Amino acid sequence: MAGSLRTAVVAIAVAFTLPDLVHSQPGRAPAAPPAYPHSTATAASSNPLHRASGPATSAVRLPAAFERNKGQFANGLAFRVRTAGGTVGITDNGAITVSGSDTPRAGSHHVTSFHLVGGRRVQPVGLDPAPGHVRYVQGKDPERWIQDVSLYRQVRLDRVYPGIDWEWNIKDGAIEYDFILHPGAKPRRIALEFGHSVMLRVVDGALNVTGEDGVTEHRRPRAYQQVDGARRDIPASWRVEGSRARIVVGRYDPGLPLIIDPVIAWSTYVGGAAAEEASDVVVAPDGSTYMAGSATDTEDAFIAKFTAAGALVYATYFGGSSTDFAPALDVAGGLVYFAGGTHSSDFPMVNAAQPQFAGGRDGYAGALRADGSFAFSTFLGGTSIDHLQAVATAPDGTVWMSGVTLSSDWPVVSPFQAAPGGQTDAVLVHLSASGQLLMSSYFGDAGCDGASAVAVASDGSIYVGGAYSIAVITPFPPFVACSSAQQGRLVRFDPAATSTTWSRLLPGTLSISGIATQANGDVWVTGTTTSGTMPTTSDAYDATCGTDGSCNAAADGFLSVRDGAGLQTYGTYLGGAGWDDAAAVAVDNVAGTAWVVGTTASTDWPDAGSTGQDAFVLRFGAASHVVNYASRLGGSENDRAWGVATGALGAYVVGSTRSPSLPAQRGALAGPSDAFVAYIAALTNLVFIDTPASQSKVLPDFVIDGWALDDSGPAGPGIDAIHMWAFPLDSAGAPPHFLGVAQYGLPRPDVAAAFGARYGSTGYRLAVSLPGFGRYMIGVYGRSSTTTQFSAVRTIIVEAADRARITIDVPRAAASVSGPLTVSGWALDPQATGQTGVDGVDVWAFAAGGTEAVFVGAAFYGQDRPDVAAAFGPQFRFSGFHLITSHLWAGRYTLAAYPHYTGTRRYGTPAIAPVQVDPGPMVWVDRPVGSTTIAQPFTISGWALDRRASTGAGVDQVLVYANKLPDGPGAPAFEFLGVAASGMPRPDVAAALGAQFVNCGFELPVSGLQPGFYRIGVYGRTPNPAPGTFPYFETWTGIIEVR
Repeated sequence: MAGSLRTAVVAIAVAFTLPDLVHSQPGRAPAAPPAYPHSTATAASSNPLHRASGPATSAVRLPAAFERNKGQFANGLAFRVRTAGGTVGITDNGAITVSGSDTPRAGSHHVTSFHLVGGRRVQPVGLDPAPGHVRYVQGKDPERWIQDVSLYRQVRLDRVYPGIDWEWNIKDGAIEYDFILHPGAKPRRIALEFGHSVMLRVVDGALNVTGEDGVTEHRRPRAYQQVDGARRDIPASWRVEGSRARIVVGRYDPGLPLIIDPVIAWSTYVGGAAAEEASDVVVAPDGSTYMAGSATDTEDAFIAKFTAAGALVYATYFGGSSTDFAPALDVAGGLVYFAGGTHSSDFPMVNAAQPQFAGGRDGYAGALRADGSFAFSTFLGGTSIDHLQAVATAPDGTVWMSGVTLSSDWPVVSPFQAAPGGQTDAVLVHLSASGQLLMSSYFGDAGCDGASAVAVASDGSIYVGGAYSIAVITPFPPFVACSSAQQGRLVRFDPAATSTTWSRLLPGTLSISGIATQANGDVWVTGTTTSGTMPTTSDAYDATCGTDGSCNAAADGFLSVRDGAGLQTYGTYLGGAGWDDAAAVAVDNVAGTAWVVGTTASTDWPDAGSTGQDAFVLRFGAASHVVNYASRLGGSENDRAWGVATGALGAYVVGSTRSPSLPAQRGALAGPSDAFVAYIAALTNLVFIDTPASQSKVLPDFVIDGWALDDSGPAGPGIDAIHMWAFPLDSAGAPPHFLGVAQYGLPRPDVAAAFGARYGSTGYRLAVSLPGFGRYMIGVYGRSSTTTQFSAVRTIIVEAADRARITIDVPRAAASVSGPLTVSGWALDPQATGQTGVDGVDVWAFAAGGTEAVFVGAAFYGQDRPDVAAAFGPQFRFSGFHLITSHLWAGRYTLAAYPHYTGTRRYGTPAIAPVQVDPGPMVWVDRPVGSTTIAQPFTISGWALDRRASTGAGVDQVLVYANKLPDGPGAPAFEFLGVAASGMPRPDVAAALGAQFVNCGFELPVSGLQPGFYRIGVYGRTPNPAPGTFPYFETWTGIIEVR
């Protein structure tokens, strides 16, 4: 394979954080109140300028990195680069291995190795760490999972010959090795031994190594020296001596260092080379990008997460000993949910609803935490073939999944259809955010059903789409089969999925592959049809299937937009004279656009293209259904698109490519098929607000600043005025308030770096005054210098308050927590002078469905919050609070964090956050009670247990600490008080939680403390912590005065 080497371990996305755009009604006079914005940008988002600028279309493949071996590879390897064509390994003694695959499951591949003749055995060292880490979660035994594998761009072997270092580097996606010759070193010492199983020859200056798997090419060496600050090239070439190859260099200065750097590449692997397929992509509200797919060399699935700036956070490979299919994705609440299918009976299970493999192929479902570790995973299936094909998160934080089953014993829970209806049935699954199986049901009739797409609307309604065909009699067992004349079926369920609102069969021979919901209640449905009988509307983009009305005996994609009753309001074919299929659709409800992606083999659609197949991308106006962007995405070979995610700056398309020329800034193709994510820019005009952030609390007088541009004009920033309005949200019918005209044209070199020099003066700023306290929607309107219309608006929601601000950052609203509960955030009084105006935060929990309140604890206050200081001023830097507790019972609560003002010496209005606490470790302090005064000696007592324990209390040690609060400025002092006596009888706890926990009490007598104010911390230790969690859990009392 000609080209660079890239690793399948590091998957990537062009990830940026996108502002949410809202378009106002054009032509609104600047002096008159504008129309109320259609929607608001309330999701957390950071600046899109984190991304680098580029062409309107750009794509990135999986970049390469050296992985340190922590047991995921064969013994003896120290580092490895896994590529689409095979693997390159560096052994513990410095030998190099090159193979077509590193796993027997991908086929038998010959391993080519070479080493230095007469070289010193040197332990390789990883240098230049690459961002992120890799996990291998393979099999059911957590002890064998490989965590936090480090990645490097360079590996060095020092002094392999006297005065000669050997470096392996990744540059521009290619792998090369350099010989660094220090002054006086002799290049004639360098010789590579390949053995007699390969043939060596020099072709056009390159060393070709021909083995059973094809040709490995070591390109013509480049040699040079730095002389007086300038690079001087030195002639260099390969020379073959039997099974050895030497590098011959021309005249050079032996008193200066000499660099020799061949590049290694592949060409024409004859079979079995590895490939990667990307299956789905999602973008989180914070701009993080998640990519899913499968690595065919290991037959494992993978999920990779990237920051808004494009840096790898993690890549997690998971699976068992058989084939694991690439998953579908969605993201919510800091977790990425996934669903797919597996033949592996040893697929990794964590907190599983169905821990055992049922047989054949089972569906799998799960979620990854922010660090790439498993939050939960489970089988879902019966004894035949089952596969989960789609996943969607709901507004209430739960998760819906759909798929197909051939099993008569699919696991049903609270089903609306308890038994299979036909040969194959669709399935619908409802999980809690923590993986609890809430509902699982068949749905289908006597024919053949499947459900390849699922979406959840803002009102909680569930839409499921797939294929349906009738059952036909056959003369061979099993005498019943599914008709090839399948139709698409779209079903709407109520939010609880107890019944269907409606079910619609889409006419024609077709199948549904993607569904997206629109804010106005419409549903966008896409897929593939092989008949010309699907109805189109008068405004169709393409009213004909193929060019002959019958799809040219091939196939076309289709798009059908349905209203809330399931009736078609727009319908069109998508294709040309060849084979075309539409794979996915996504709607941007803020920008008012919809995107459809798929694959085309037509040379005449959507524009004149290349031979072979390309991905295609279409952008529609969500309201007008007019196509305003249509393009191929591909290069000289076959390319496919499988998924799409949207943002206000464009769309992200995920797929696979064989083309070395897919648009991007990178090296040549690494192997037969790469996973890629392409970004399609959709700039027209946009406004972005830097400060304040949406949903923030502000003083009535504050400053709004940001940037705005319009690229529709021929030159200049495209914006000539910025107007701002405030819409009161707490007073129905209150008129909008004009805030003023901003100063526009301020320098923004960051915008120029991202979008071009013409946008270097696009900043704006305005000091505003709100008419009163309460919640407001702020609209920032940009006027286009081309159209003179206020054609773009960015909105945020702020709350103007007159006293303290307090925010709970963690946990997020509606989050599920298993184990110790962390509550953190910030609190301040903006009217305070000198310090933050707050000296403490008390946290309470109110149980759902009742008025009972539980004191959670007094938070540690005064933590460093530079982000708060940036928003409110340096005096508020140490306004953070943090509390970890383990004494809440399982259940639903509303957390309330109360700030204590230094000015009034009273508690203020709390910040609140609903939360679900799942069974886990708990610790409770009975004595002493916070806000009391006690004399020494005294006893600290309470109880500690782990509700996940199979026997006993689940706690083997209890540690007690005292936190003495300082009398003045300075850090609190921590003192270890001792190990408490544990295992004491607590019949009251046993009566509440079960007899197993009767011996969960603890006690510790205390004396000798210096008088003062303290908080007491109790840490319990569980001998069997959940995977990836700390064995200790804790709680802290309120402030106690000790005398």
